[in-house]
Amino acid sequence: MYYPTFSRPMLDEMLADARNGIDEIDRRRWAVRTRATQAERVRLAFDKSDKDKNGGLDLDEFLAAVQDACDGGRVRAHASTPMPTLEELRHLFTSADADGNGVLDVDEFVALCATQTWLVAAFDKVVETGLQRRRSREHAKLSTLFRHPISPLSRAIHEPNGQRRFRPSLHDLRPTTDIGEEVARNQKCKVTSSEKVDETPSTTPAAASYTKPKASSDPVMVSVGVQPIGGASVSLSLAAGLPLHSKLAHLLGLVVSAVIALCVAIVLADGTSVVKLRHPSELPQITARAYWDQGLKYRIDELLGPTYGIGLHHDQSGFVWTEVHAGSTLQELIEDLGVPAVIAAVPSVIETDETVAVLMLIFHAVNLGGMASSRIAKPLAAVVWLVLGAGFLIVILLAIGIYTMRCECHNDFIPYIMIQEHFNYNYGFAFAITGFGASVLMFFVTLFITGMKDSTGKSTLSSPLCSIGKVLGSCFVTAAFGMMCALAVMASNNDFAPPAGVDPNINPCEGQQPLDAGPHDGYFSNVNCFRDAVTQTLEQAGGNVTRGYVGGMDAHNRRPITQPYSQVGLCPVNVHWHLGAEHLSVGQYDEYGTGPPINSSSSGSSSGHGRQLSSGARLGGRCHYYRSTDPKFTTPYNWRFCTDMHVGETYEVHWPHSAAGACGTQWQMQSPFDDGVFCRDGIITIAPLNTYQKIGVQSQTFVVVNDEAYYQPNLFRGMLTHGQHGLDMAMYTGSTTGTSRNNAVCSRYTPITWQVDRKCHLISASSFDKMCQDMLNNRDDMSMDVYPHGAREVVEYELTANNMVDG
Repeated sequence: MYYPTFSRPMLDEMLADARNGIDEIDRRRWAVRTRATQAERVRLAFDKSDKDKNGGLDLDEFLAAVQDACDGGRVRAHASTPMPTLEELRHLFTSADADGNGVLDVDEFVALCATQTWLVAAFDKVVETGLQRRRSREHAKLSTLFRHPISPLSRAIHEPNGQRRFRPSLHDLRPTTDIGEEVARNQKCKVTSSEKVDETPSTTPAAASYTKPKASSDPVMVSVGVQPIGGASVSLSLAAGLPLHSKLAHLLGLVVSAVIALCVAIVLADGTSVVKLRHPSELPQITARAYWDQGLKYRIDELLGPTYGIGLHHDQSGFVWTEVHAGSTLQELIEDLGVPAVIAAVPSVIETDETVAVLMLIFHAVNLGGMASSRIAKPLAAVVWLVLGAGFLIVILLAIGIYTMRCECHNDFIPYIMIQEHFNYNYGFAFAITGFGASVLMFFVTLFITGMKDSTGKSTLSSPLCSIGKVLGSCFVTAAFGMMCALAVMASNNDFAPPAGVDPNINPCEGQQPLDAGPHDGYFSNVNCFRDAVTQTLEQAGGNVTRGYVGGMDAHNRRPITQPYSQVGLCPVNVHWHLGAEHLSVGQYDEYGTGPPINSSSSGSSSGHGRQLSSGARLGGRCHYYRSTDPKFTTPYNWRFCTDMHVGETYEVHWPHSAAGACGTQWQMQSPFDDGVFCRDGIITIAPLNTYQKIGVQSQTFVVVNDEAYYQPNLFRGMLTHGQHGLDMAMYTGSTTGTSRNNAVCSRYTPITWQVDRKCHLISASSFDKMCQDMLNNRDDMSMDVYPHGAREVVEYELTANNMVDG
């Protein structure tokens, strides 16, 4: 009904194939289950069939075993299954003998059973019989030693009153005389050869004595004497009467010791367990400022690696405390750095804690078993826990002292190191504090909870609540003492002294422009854009921003910032402008725009009859507003702060923004702009790449006119966004610009976000002059940017990103 296109023979064939597949799965499942859960039963059947005990079944043994497993020509447990013929059995044996050596080993026997289910049923009776015999022998042994019947499997004891207990106790042992009589009776019984098993003990049974304890308040002391027949006697005494509170105390000590041993082992094995480098954004420069201009300007993560850390035994690179691979011995470095010699004792103290913790683990286990006298156990445990706590306290104080101290390096390049300026505590410090607290707790538990007479069963604990209060109060006092010691160490290192004031005359952004990604690798130098017609860098700027234009370079998952920069944590760090437009917006600013005439005979003043360009400056695209007959485009302006500026000319203004700038400070605006963009370390990264999320540039193109109707008072702080300004935006990812780059030589400062106003606007000359005045009054010297820079040529299609977004 469900397969109308198949004939009945085809359906029967499909059903047969499916059944064969299911049978194959069942056989494999049986083989796996036999190996895993029924291995003992299969091996027992194999061993009983292996008469010569050579580890394999030959043909005769196999045939004899099959005939013995079958009864009257029928397979046991499957009466309807006829026994195979002799020829069929020989063929079955040959097919199962995979290696062809004429002997079936255990694996071949299991594989054969997996394919012949009738054979499994035949041997199952043999297996069951063997297991029953083993259980009977185990039952006989148990009946010899105990008063009442005991199950060989569950070890449950069946008392005469019908009750059933899960485990027997020493009280259930038979007296010595009864055991001797039972053994004598057993020795008279003949054991047939068919019932012998390999597991039968070769030694004669042992006689055990049991003495019923006297009724007393003392703990129950059970003495079990074991006397082999004809041998000397051996006695074992077990203290079974520790008070409950003492047992709980030792159990707590057992757990605490195990945890301490594990934690100390982890701390010793990890090379970053104690301190680890801070995030790069929190790291100061470690090299001396006097060498920054010479290229020696590094944070500690740039010298050691961003994930560097130090452990108790070795650092992340694997160097232990006694190894120095810099040409100096440890003692020489200690003398040079002024680090206290006790720093070398830290690993040995911790290793001692590890050893003591393991010993205490064994010690409490012995006490929990009642195998040690309380008169010795209590004072010994108290002393050891006290020493262990003192060791942890020493480690904590050493760590605090080293972390907060100032180490003078006595060299010009790295004058000093303060660990706390560059590193954070890692989990090893928390482990040490936890170990100290746990050791103190166990010391007072041993002191106030356990007693000198616990092993005799006499409790000395008068009031549990009072004792617990003593433990908690003592722990609190000891913790307060530890804190006072830590504060004293920190005070000795002047850690509580007010921080040194930051010199307001020092520019924190000076020299922050990166030249290298790694030490002296010149990563950010300009590179050839193409090599063998293959691009060698990422997307470039400024490109064609005409609405609808799509670049030819796949930007993959890089997307520009489409929100206002102020909403994503970026602030303006510079302002500068270019002579003409670097971007192309067809019909707004392009190669067909116009402006004041240019000739080589002009003096470069603000004459309206002609001028020449600044030395080396390239003229970019122009807007279409210029009219030589309109006075606002031709009337000269008296420039007081800007230089080489001309009325009627087109200028593209750029406001670089950065999340790593000195935002909100007097050092926010910087020249060159790279110092402002990269002012704070660790925020902008190449791996993982986040430059297009942390760096952005606003771009707006203007024609300067001598008309106060177009005055804008605050061009210094960012692009204009009111009225018609910023209504038609193009957003894409590109690079830094400038005339040092073109379509043959590309910038490596890429990718960054560009937000470009597609429209050209008019602005008064006085607005530009006011911006130049603000720049000259800025805290950082921005005089290098109060004139127009040359314009880069428009980026080719192959170098322009394909991710432009309209805004």
